[in-house]
Formats: sequence, C-alpha cells, structure tokens
Amino acid sequence: MSWIGLRDHNGTQRFHPGGLVGDRTTVKRVSADAPMAKGTLLIETIHDPDKVRRNLLRFAANTPWHSALRLTLDPDGTLRLLMAQGQITADFALKTDLHTHKGTAAIWFTWDAPARKGQLAVLTSTNEFYCCDLFAPIPLCFRDADRICTHPQTTQIDAATTFVAIADSIEPVGPPATLSGQSIIETPNGHVRLETLKPGATVVTADGEAAQIRSIAAQTLPARGMFTPHIIRAPYYGARTDLSIGPRQHIELGGSKIEYLFLTEYVLTEVGHLTDGREVLATSQSDFVTYYHVMLDRHDVLELTGVRLTSLDPAPFRQNAAMRQHGILRNVPQELLPAGPSIDLQHLRNFEAVLIPNR
Repeated sequence: MSWIGLRDHNGTQRFHPGGLVGDRTTVKRVSADAPMAKGTLLIETIHDPDKVRRNLLRFAANTPWHSALRLTLDPDGTLRLLMAQGQITADFALKTDLHTHKGTAAIWFTWDAPARKGQLAVLTSTNEFYCCDLFAPIPLCFRDADRICTHPQTTQIDAATTFVAIADSIEPVGPPATLSGQSIIETPNGHVRLETLKPGATVVTADGEAAQIRSIAAQTLPARGMFTPHIIRAPYYGARTDLSIGPRQHIELGGSKIEYLFLTEYVLTEVGHLTDGREVLATSQSDFVTYYHVMLDRHDVLELTGVRLTSLDPAPFRQNAAMRQHGILRNVPQELLPAGPSIDLQHLRNFEAVLIPNR
C-alpha cells in the first residue's frame, strides 16, 4: 500500500485503509484497532522564530483506550514527538536550526514496529536536513490514523501546518524526486518517455554526451506544499510542450539577461523560485503526485521536453549517512553512487531568481 490518509487546511479530510492512490476496487479489510506494523506520518509547516512552543499537530482520544500523539517545535528549534498508547509513553527529540530563520519544513515520523525502530527527520526549504533514529516508537493504529486525518475534534493542527499525510509503509525521507515520468528525454536510440527507462540505460545529456543511468525510480508524494506540481508552460524555458515538475527541481538558465545580472553565463535555480502564474504555475489537480528521480554516472544537465534540468546530485547522499540510508537512494548499492563533483554553477536563491525579467 502506501498513502492512506490526507488532511489540509483547504478542507481535504480523506482516509481509506486500502490506499488513496490508484485502483481501490480491492477492499483491504483491517481491524480499526490493529496497529500498522510500518508507517509514515508526514507534515509540512511554515516555521518562524518564536518564543513559545508550537503544537504542530496534537491528537488525543480516550476510546477504546487512551492514545495520543503530539508534534511540537520548541523556541530553541528542538522538534519533539510525544506519544502514548494506554499506559505506554514515548518521548523523542530532534535538535534543528528551525528557530534561526523563517521558512518551510517537511517533517517525517516513520516507524517499523517489528524492528522496534523508526526515524524523525526534517527537510527545510533551504535544504538543511536533520534526522535521528528512534528506539521503539509507538505505531499508529488504523483508527487513530483515521481520526488524525478526518476528525478535527480529536486532532488539532497548527495554523501554519500545510498538510498531514499518513502511509502504511516506510516512505523515503529527505530530498524528494521531482521529474515527471511523461517527460521526453533523448537516448542514442531516439526520444522516449522518462518512465520507460531502467538503470543501466544510456541517455544523452543536454550537451550531447552519453551518460549511464545509475538509478531511476518513482516516488509518490502528497501534491501539497513543497511537493505541489508546477507547470512550465511551453514555450518558456525551451519547453516544447507543457512540462509538469516538482518545485525543488533545479533548472539551468542562461543567456544575455543572466550574464548581465549575475556576471556568469549559466546559473541554477529551483523551479519553484520562478513561479509567476504565467510561465511557471503551481497546480494541484489531484491529492497525490508521482515523481521520478534520475541519477547518472555523474551530476549533469539533461534536456527534458526541451527544458535543461539537472540530474539527481549524489553528493548530499554521500555526505549524509542518514539521508543515504533512509532517502530515495536507500535501495541503491553504495558502489553505484558516483564519486565526481556536483555541477559547478551559481545557485540562485528565491530573492535572486525573482530579479530575472520576463523570459
């Protein structure tokens, strides 16, 4: 299965134990009080330095027994997860720097009840990543997962919490996949859809050189917040047709305007920084979206449907053991991670990208 619950501030309140994505004709029969052996709770919040503790999510119920889950952010940036099930309680803490600046953060709580372990992880809009291991976290049962997503009387979410999503599987934490499987990419045998490629296949980079795919895989995420699909409308940025893409995907920009503004021929920036409602617009036509990641034998630029986009940079995964172990490359053997450098181009921040005049 995967995602079974979703709630946001726009009125979405959905839960289905058989899953919210894909075909649901097969009914999954589970006891409401059965614990989920494995699972993920994902929320997004807009954080702002504050002098008081914020309750990002607070759930409590007394039937058929006492159960509770509270996720809080302390003034010193400590993220706390407090849980209770009957007489059993658990308290975990993850130190972050969320108290030092304003921004957006995705927060994951994952658990593996048979293995008596889990993770608490945070990814910020400025790409800081924090993660800690949890010993014997309390798994959610299906009834409580339902109440978190569809019962406001038992669960309160902070005004700055964008969404809450629950899966009955352990989802990857950290930097997400961002590419559309429908994107068209060049190979030595012609142009094909990205989703048809497999590890080991050869593609042609934006500069016309051959590169081998070391890893390619799909990831389904809530189509909310920092995972909301963005549309690059043709013909802007070279797009031959409208291209759906994740806002955290890096795009290469060049030309006389770039050279004039930044004194360099090419720069990189996140697609989300270019959102203007005309050339690049955020759109959410469904509750969940499936993205792909592509890791080559080196970090390089690919041309997808005419747009110059970067492949997955393996450097952060090499440098961070937790991201490597629990992120989207968790099933990729260590020896397949390229050892080369990242693309050496200036990365524009949001306030720099908005300086670029209409393309």
